[in-house]
Parts: sequence; C-alpha cells; structure tokens
Amino acid sequence: MTSHPGDAPVSNLKYGYVRTNNIRLHYAECGRGELVLLIHGFPSCWYTWRRQLPVLGERFRAVAIDLRGVNDSDSMPLIKNYRLEELAKDVAGAIRTLGQGQASLVGHDWGGIVAQRVAAEHPKFVRKLVLINSPHIRAWRRELIMSPTQIFKTWPFFFFQIPRLPELLLSKDACKPLLDYAFKDPALPPGTFTHKDIDYLRQALTKPGSVSAGLNWYRSVWRHQFWQIKRAPLIRSDTMLLWGQKDRFYQRAIAERMDRYFGGLLRVHFLSDGGHWLHEEKSEPVNKAILDFLS
Repeated sequence: MTSHPGDAPVSNLKYGYVRTNNIRLHYAECGRGELVLLIHGFPSCWYTWRRQLPVLGERFRAVAIDLRGVNDSDSMPLIKNYRLEELAKDVAGAIRTLGQGQASLVGHDWGGIVAQRVAAEHPKFVRKLVLINSPHIRAWRRELIMSPTQIFKTWPFFFFQIPRLPELLLSKDACKPLLDYAFKDPALPPGTFTHKDIDYLRQALTKPGSVSAGLNWYRSVWRHQFWQIKRAPLIRSDTMLLWGQKDRFYQRAIAERMDRYFGGLLRVHFLSDGGHWLHEEKSEPVNKAILDFLS
C-alpha cells in the first residue's frame, strides 16, 4: 500500500497498485469486507468516486481503479491494447489479485461498458452489477442508427476516431478544452465540480498517455466491437441501472431497450433531475440506491 503522490483532496483513503493482465493498475480504497470495484469513464479517473468510496467503505471494501492508460496506471502503445476484452481481463484479474473470488461492480459511462463485458465474459467474478448512465453497446448502436438526435448527442465519439487531431486539440492549455466540455456544463448543479476537483482531474489527464488512452477506448470499440454482427452474450448478473434523464450524451431510449441484453434481473431507475454525472450530481440518493441493492 502506498500514499498517493499527488495528495488528492479525499481523506481516509488508501492507495496502491495491483498487477493484472501484464500491467499495473493504480487504485484507491476504503473499508473492509466484500469487494466492491468501482470503474470510471472518460475523461475521469478513480477520483470520480470520491463521494461513494467513504460511504460504501462503511459496509464493504470499496476499491476505485484507474483503467489502463489513465492517471497512474500503466499505458500501452497500440489502439488494440484498449479493446474491451483486454479491459475486462484487467478487471477480472484485479478481482482475483485483490484476494477475493468475486466482486460487485459499479461502473459509470465507459466504466459501465467495461463492467458489462466482465459480467458477460467472466461471470464467475461478478456478484452484482450497478450501471450509472452506461449504455449497452448494442442498445447504443441501435439508437445511433435510428435517431439523428443520438448522433448529435454523441458526436465526440465520431470525432475521437480521427488520428492524433483530438489529442492535439483536447490537450491544449493543460487539457482545458476537454475539462470545460466534460465538467463545466451550465446545467450541472452548483458545486458538482469544485476548483479543487477540476485541478485534480487536470493532474490526471495531463499525465503522459492519459488522453490518448481514453480516446483509444472509443477507437478500439469502433473498430473491434461496435459493428459486430454475432449475438452478444447475455448478462446474467443481477443488475441495477441508474439513469439521469438529463444526460447530455445518451437518450433515455437506450436505457429503455437494454433489458433484451440481460438474462438476469435488471432493475432500471430513472432520476428525472439528474444528468450524465449522476453519481456526482445526486450522490446521496445514488449512494443509498447502491447500498440498498448491494446489501
């Protein structure tokens, strides 16, 4: 176990590294007991769970990882290194290496997509699954085909496919364009992201390879998974989907059509006054829902 090199503004957390799938992942943790693994999306890192870790840590061993390439986790050089199956192997290996045969997974946005792949391909490692504004790839693809509105909402997904240019533009001025677009939405409740929060997220994004790693997730899924014709394996883990209806990037229709990809119990809860960063905007009701479901 190590202290965090950057003195992140969260108290009572421990920090460490886990070796899995031939790489090293950084993590923050709190508490003891059954393992709950929290997986972030882009352009975030473990820090997105700062409001969940202390609460979940009262009943569980809550561990928030940095996915490969992000913040203090190891980077890989090629787009194919960021394929969903590799990220899923990272998570499954982390569960095994952290000393427990199973974990409940909590994933937001892209982190939820990774969690779904773990549940589908490595079901023995997954006790329960919590998704927060995280689409199933097939439901997302269908909505992109059927709805011009969804194309407009997720235009960055297409922009990210361009080589090198997104890195160049998004990394300018210490990643200010990326931080502003993601975290300074005027529709967010006041105080959702403080100056201290933005400063820490900037530190994570400006580490070598972090922006490229996040973009490579989207490039890889476009090339290797998004247009696959073969039927996706059903997810049989008991699952709760929390969905903020004011999401800037995904339409509600995606969440409404996800049940066809789940063979186990799927509970869907819509929060009318929440947006894409639901666990940041509405941390108290989200924390309660997660605790009730996992307990």
